[in-house]
Amino acid sequence: MENAKKTFIAGINTDDSYFAHTVQDNLDALNLRVVSSSSGKSGSVSNVEGTRKIPNTQSFNNTKVIGSYEDPTTNDIFYFLINTSTLGCAIYCYKSKLENIYKVLSDNNLDSEYRLGFNKDKPITGIAYIDNILYWTGVEGREPFRINVERGILTNNTNYVTSESAYIQPILKSVITLIRKPPMLPLVTEVQEDSTRDTSFLKSRAHTFAYRYVYKDGETSVFSPTSHHYPNQDVDDLNHKTSKKIRVDFPRFEAEYYGVSQDVHKIQFAVKFDKDTSYFIWKEFDSETHATVFSGQTIASQGVITADFYNDVLGFSVDDANSIKLYDTVPYEAEALSIARNRLFLGNIKEGRLNPKQIDSSDISLQILSNSFSDSFSQYDRNRGGKVGFAHASAYQIGIAFYDFAGRTGGVLTDDSLKIITPERGVQLSSYNSTIKFTLNDSLRNKIPDWAEYYAIVRTKNLTKDFTISNMSDKVRYYTSDSTSSFTVNVEKKYPINDENDRKAISDTPNGTFSDAEFVSFDADYEGCAVGLGDLTSYKQGYSYQEGDRIKLITSNAVFEAAVTGQEGGYVKTNLYNLNSSEYLNTGSLSNRDYEIVYEIYSPHKIQTNEFFYEAFNGRILRQPNQLPEFSETTGDLIGDVYLRSLAADTSYVENYFFEGNSRSSNSHDHEIDGEIKYIDFPVFYGDGNSSDMTCNTGANNGTHNLDLRYDIKISSLGTPDKFKWRKRTRTQYATNEPYSSEVSITGSSQDLDNGVAITFATTTGHIVDDRWVVNAKIADNSGMNEEHRRYTATFASPPNGTILVNSEIKLYLSEYKGGTMIASEDRKTWEVTYPAASVTRTYESIEELFWESSFGTAVLSAAQGDMDNFSFRRGTIDPSGNGGLTQLNILNYLGSGDNQEVSQSDGSTIHMIYEGVLRFNNGGREVKGKHTINIDFGDSFPYATESMNPSSDYFLNWTQITGKPNLVPSEVSSQIKTTGIVFSETKIPGSKINGLSKFSALDEKRLDDATGPLRSLKITSKTQSTGSIMLAISENETSGIYLGEQQLQQASSGGQFLAVSSSVIGTINTLQGSYGTKHPESIVVNEGKAYWFDIKNSTVIKYDNNALTAIGDVKMKTFFKEKSDIIVSDSLTAFIVGTYDDYNSEYILTLPKTGETTVVLQEDPYYPEDPIIDITNEGEEPTSMVVNVSILKPWSLIGEMTVIDGVGTFTFTSPYAFSIPTNVVISPSGSTITVENASSGGFSTNSNGDFSAGTASLTISNVFGDVDLIELQLSREIQLSTGTITVSNVTEYHNDTEYLYANILSGLTPFRITGATASTSLDFEEKDITLVGGTLTIPGSSYLPWQLGNTNANIANLTECTLGVCSSIAPNRISTTATAIDAIGYKEGSFNIVITGVEEDVDSIVLDSRPLKVPVIGSILTDGITASGMTLNSSITLNRATAIEYGFVYSTTNTSPIIGGTGVTKVILTDVITDLDHSITGLSASTGVFAKTYLISNFGTKYGSRNTTFTGSESNTAPTVFSNQLASDYSGFSGIITANGGSTAGTNGITQRGVVYSITDTTPTLGESGVITITTPQEPISGFPYLYSWYPKIQTLAEGATYYWRAYAQNDVGTGYGTIQNFTVASASNVGIEGFSLNMSYVDGDGGEVSIDVFKSAVAESVTGSISITFSTGSMLIESESVTVSFTANQYTDTIQVSVPANTQNQQRNIDFRVSNFSGISNNTGMLEPILISGYVTQPSTSFNQNQF
Repeated sequence: MENAKKTFIAGINTDDSYFAHTVQDNLDALNLRVVSSSSGKSGSVSNVEGTRKIPNTQSFNNTKVIGSYEDPTTNDIFYFLINTSTLGCAIYCYKSKLENIYKVLSDNNLDSEYRLGFNKDKPITGIAYIDNILYWTGVEGREPFRINVERGILTNNTNYVTSESAYIQPILKSVITLIRKPPMLPLVTEVQEDSTRDTSFLKSRAHTFAYRYVYKDGETSVFSPTSHHYPNQDVDDLNHKTSKKIRVDFPRFEAEYYGVSQDVHKIQFAVKFDKDTSYFIWKEFDSETHATVFSGQTIASQGVITADFYNDVLGFSVDDANSIKLYDTVPYEAEALSIARNRLFLGNIKEGRLNPKQIDSSDISLQILSNSFSDSFSQYDRNRGGKVGFAHASAYQIGIAFYDFAGRTGGVLTDDSLKIITPERGVQLSSYNSTIKFTLNDSLRNKIPDWAEYYAIVRTKNLTKDFTISNMSDKVRYYTSDSTSSFTVNVEKKYPINDENDRKAISDTPNGTFSDAEFVSFDADYEGCAVGLGDLTSYKQGYSYQEGDRIKLITSNAVFEAAVTGQEGGYVKTNLYNLNSSEYLNTGSLSNRDYEIVYEIYSPHKIQTNEFFYEAFNGRILRQPNQLPEFSETTGDLIGDVYLRSLAADTSYVENYFFEGNSRSSNSHDHEIDGEIKYIDFPVFYGDGNSSDMTCNTGANNGTHNLDLRYDIKISSLGTPDKFKWRKRTRTQYATNEPYSSEVSITGSSQDLDNGVAITFATTTGHIVDDRWVVNAKIADNSGMNEEHRRYTATFASPPNGTILVNSEIKLYLSEYKGGTMIASEDRKTWEVTYPAASVTRTYESIEELFWESSFGTAVLSAAQGDMDNFSFRRGTIDPSGNGGLTQLNILNYLGSGDNQEVSQSDGSTIHMIYEGVLRFNNGGREVKGKHTINIDFGDSFPYATESMNPSSDYFLNWTQITGKPNLVPSEVSSQIKTTGIVFSETKIPGSKINGLSKFSALDEKRLDDATGPLRSLKITSKTQSTGSIMLAISENETSGIYLGEQQLQQASSGGQFLAVSSSVIGTINTLQGSYGTKHPESIVVNEGKAYWFDIKNSTVIKYDNNALTAIGDVKMKTFFKEKSDIIVSDSLTAFIVGTYDDYNSEYILTLPKTGETTVVLQEDPYYPEDPIIDITNEGEEPTSMVVNVSILKPWSLIGEMTVIDGVGTFTFTSPYAFSIPTNVVISPSGSTITVENASSGGFSTNSNGDFSAGTASLTISNVFGDVDLIELQLSREIQLSTGTITVSNVTEYHNDTEYLYANILSGLTPFRITGATASTSLDFEEKDITLVGGTLTIPGSSYLPWQLGNTNANIANLTECTLGVCSSIAPNRISTTATAIDAIGYKEGSFNIVITGVEEDVDSIVLDSRPLKVPVIGSILTDGITASGMTLNSSITLNRATAIEYGFVYSTTNTSPIIGGTGVTKVILTDVITDLDHSITGLSASTGVFAKTYLISNFGTKYGSRNTTFTGSESNTAPTVFSNQLASDYSGFSGIITANGGSTAGTNGITQRGVVYSITDTTPTLGESGVITITTPQEPISGFPYLYSWYPKIQTLAEGATYYWRAYAQNDVGTGYGTIQNFTVASASNVGIEGFSLNMSYVDGDGGEVSIDVFKSAVAESVTGSISITFSTGSMLIESESVTVSFTANQYTDTIQVSVPANTQNQQRNIDFRVSNFSGISNNTGMLEPILISGYVTQPSTSFNQNQF
């Protein structure tokens, strides 16, 4: 053919008709380039060149490239590969300068449970590279990734030269994810003393600790969960004054098995002060300087990394944003990724973890634990900064939050059933809510999300109160407004009219002056109640009223709450309540409750829409293959929010009461008492019931009495109705015990006593037996008041309100005299009394009540040397100068006129004591005058306890309830897929180690319009990366131009647009015209501000330029691309449409697949032979010769390369374990004939068991055929016996021994101690590191008393061994000891070894436990029957765990320390009941000393009791002298008086025994006679004679109508003395019944058991049988009811019954109450209404409760 010459100036034209083509158009021009050049070849065509092969030692068989990225600065190219057969994934890097390909990362480098997860049908396009760090995303189900390329290459290519270090394999997921793992467990703190420091810098501030990681590539994690804060301290607190430092430990379970995470460069310890929100870095550890502790701080250890904090170091602060950040909000999936302006952008993201299930109280068990409150101080208290607990009467909600490895959470899981309500406190605060104990039940393991790796028990703050302050109130009063409209609690004074003795008085109206008397009794006219704030200022505290505040008044038996309405000085105000009533303070006068009431003021919690939960306890999720995940700690104690403090109300500032009065007998001063009138006063109450239930006809001129009378009215029995008795006494019958009347039924209406005194009970039932009211009825003028004009009349004015406070010292002084004359000497009478504070054991309503109800009256009468004729008591007011300048008492409210006199408790009148002197003024005689004083010294302090927000009074307003990270309950349980969302990171400074590309914040997010469709790619176009302005967001439907750091503005006048710098990272977002996007981000190419991609929806190629889109594929090629798009869409196979750009030729190159194919391969000059030879070779049968990867699975988890030649290779590796080669050693490729054996040269050595020993050596792998690039092996690990060092922990204390199996205490010390051990950081443990020999552990130690192995009373060696925190029991046959055995029950005390064999190499710790062996107790010897020639020895032995061989007494009269076989020692072997031993010694001389001991020979050896020394009596002594005193009226006891001991010195002050004998048949009852019953009283010290002794054993049931004869007796070493014989006759009873019940036990097993109850019969001698119902319940929940039979014989007083309590399945301990009802056939003679509550309760633990100590 003749050559033709053509000039090419155009491309393909597939759109126009062939007939419309011009000469420039081509019908087909694939793989053709039109040359445009300056060398004269323009217009010519050439083929597009293919790829160029470069040197490569890697094997890429069956691999597919699914992504690539070229770094424009280094020209290095990264390839993302997947093996289409094995689906193994890898990343390779072509180093352009080295012209070599290196592996960066592959699945074989990773932990076997995590893979790169590439998909051969999905390209990876979100790739970026900066400063040696490669970032990528777009892998379904995987986090965005990052890896240090240099470290990755070195890990896989050991000959590679770099300054970086290789990764430790296997590489964990957290090392290669974009988000950097923060510490997930809090630091462990312990407050310690330090004798080397004089001063503590801890006290002035509160401290909270946390830490964070700084990674090797410059990223910084968020901070860890916080430690419990150490609060402010009082500088004078003696306990905390010695706290000088806080030891801060790295926690257990936070690190990895090899130490701190390999990518961590620094660990920074930080502290927050007080309520600051920013952290202060005070200590750093780095991986180079502290390499040893970094590797030693493994998952199972605590405190290898540790530091002491003294608060005296310099450091640097962290800004608030990074201090309070909970976690980096990096999405857990993203489609698009780009780096621009030194920030990392992610698009089309998935956020939000999903909690798939809900929880309730069946998953988490909660229990409020209470502790007795005392001033004790423990290490626990030191660590917490005080005695901390949960506030009383408060609500808290508990929940759990799960976290992924990076701290991202699905929010809080909780339920209303997980709300805890703490009980109300008592006034004494004897116990407090120490902790809330949680237990994570097995059901919760099923609800752990797949993504969870950590968990936290969370709780709310106090849901009841936001502020609280409590203190002891000094007083509670009523208040009103005075005549000047001012607040007052004091009675305003009124002045009398026409009082001849007070000419200054002009009005009976108030004038703004006040008495000391206060409003202490209710009146409806008062405005409200006023609560005194007490001594708040003494403790540097105060209170300012806030609207909405409430106050509680806490008394010994009730809590009253009211709204605070205001504040006046030292009072807070409330609305008006009748606080005197039984509903509230139950008292006649509020002053009776001074310094008895604790108040709490609190601000109610303001409920939030989303209430925060705070981390309170953090743990790790532990996972094992094919098992449910586990919690690292299944039980724990939550720390409370208030501090318990013992305080004392300071009353030293309260002025003592002092009054001085004067009187004289002159006619001008004869108005010492004015307004005398008859009246009946208000009742005074003594008891526990309703004080206001009884009233009387109180009032002036009431009653017909003509003497001062005192009535006692007391409740005598209960029934329908209840009954009372009453008595009256005159003023002079003070010391007379007048009998009460017979019983009177309560009617509920007015009931007359006598003399016009009437009482009324408000209710007829529901009273308390022995509750008593006193009514004082006064006449106008008694014999002790009617000579005021002739005698010195002293009114001892009572203190304000009349109340005598408990612990008050009272001093009275009086001096009266007549002046001397020439014929008569001066006559003076003086007396005084000091009544000690210790004798005022309660608060008395008045001085009259103190006089009558205590020994005060006796003391006063004795001091005055008078009688009650001299003393009177009257209600009234004192006018200090009303009697002509002398003291005047105005009776009641007398103001010069008696017309309106009334008995009132609200007018300032109180009860005063009147004394009429003994000196008398006779007509014309000498005047009597004098003075008198009363001085009341109030107690200096009143102890009480409070709950405070802060243990320091200086910071009492600082309430740091909890410092854990906050969390919320999610409003909807779902993860968020934001297909149009874009998030961005903080910045990275190129070339530095400041890298913020992993730090994302929740607010740093923008959303594209939903119409744009899912975002597929983010690309920087204009300018450069560092200052780039426009980033393209290419979505499926649209393309958006995003201005970075710039805002597009429009001029108002011209409409023109311009750009302005913006503070926002993402500025203006414009959706570009044209509605072009892409579903194939792999086609996108960017070059010099332009971008190109393929849009399959629009069947065209798009070009972006100058912020506009052009469909360049529509230029003459629309038909072509439409055909190709239709083929791609209809193809069943996923198509990659890959684009690239040729910079040299300025060409966008696009690869479009044909149908059914993924690539198009064009060959130049193909050759087809006419007769082809078909040669088929089965490559699988050919031995392999290549480099093959070898992986050994867990626990080795290692990967390496092996060169295979002709199917045989040698694989060299380091094995940390001994192993064997199983028959199924080859896991992959499956079904192959590959064999593995120990290398004949350089192979592993074998041990005595035939296993291959740990070390570095080789295996020979043979029969490798075909195209194998990875061999996976599974060796069998052969666990060896340990020869290393192991930590041995020993429990040092045991608790809750409710059955007293080990000693007579609930908690105590365990007996065994390891020699050389030191105290552990965990309470109740000691530790020591001990080296093993051949798997045998020898633990040296000792015990100070007999002991047993294990934590039960069975000497079962249930010791435990632990591996990485998972513990299991050690088989008993592996445990032995060199201690001397005591039969099979335990071992003797001394030094010995405990030996444990078979300890395997994985065991990292062993925990020992032991218990005391309860030794026999040999009682002391008591002697009785002492005579001049002998005595009787008495003793007892409690065997406990001992087995008796022989027992008895040894004694001697010469050997002071008698033992068996000793010189002069007599041994007496007894066969008595071992708990009741006695032996009589006779034939001794008078005054001979006997030295005696009790002995026991048992399996514990020979033991002796303490020595007793007793002398026989003297011949000159006589028997004691005894007087039979009296028998109780109900026959419940007796008393006798010993007047002389007969000269004896034996026993107790000469008395060896005393008691009573009685008989129904013997009229002269004598010890030892037939028919005589002896009751012996316990021996107690006798200081002197006469000596009164009494005993109330409840004499056994007596026979009706029978006469009994009794007398007291006493013995000494000579004989027995008897008192006079007395007798009594038992009256016949009308019925027989039950008079009481008593619980015999306080504990029952959690699995159920019998509870024993004693039933007591009335004191009548009849047989009786009946039945009763016993109901047992806990709180308001009924457990069960059981009917039981009660039966008494005639002489039986007690019957014991039993009821069966079922198992406790409530998952928490319960206290069981027992109530009795339904008496059938037997009477209820208890005096109580049914159901009758039996005193006490029985505690039952949960049957399923399992306390895990580790």
